[in-house]
Amino acid sequence: MFLAFLLSDVALLFAQNNPATVKEYKKVFTTYPFADPDPIPKPDSKIYPYYRFDGFTDTPIQKEWNVVELENDYIKITILPEVGGKI
Repeated sequence: MFLAFLLSDVALLFAQNNPATVKEYKKVFTTYPFADPDPIPKPDSKIYPYYRFDGFTDTPIQKEWNVVELENDYIKITILPEVGGKI
């Protein structure tokens, strides 16, 4: 019990001396956009009369995305908010 208390105090001490940094910037990634939808909607579809984007193209493009980066002494996390917050 004492050891856990001591370790938590040490972790708290390190956390106070080395704060995390947050950066937000734009970065270009190779992206495969959605393929063109089927121009004929399927009447038996739940989303009729709208088109569905089922696939992706096989030709990559260079697209600029917003990036949020969180970093401390132990870990660095890169998040892409426009792609759904993927880490």
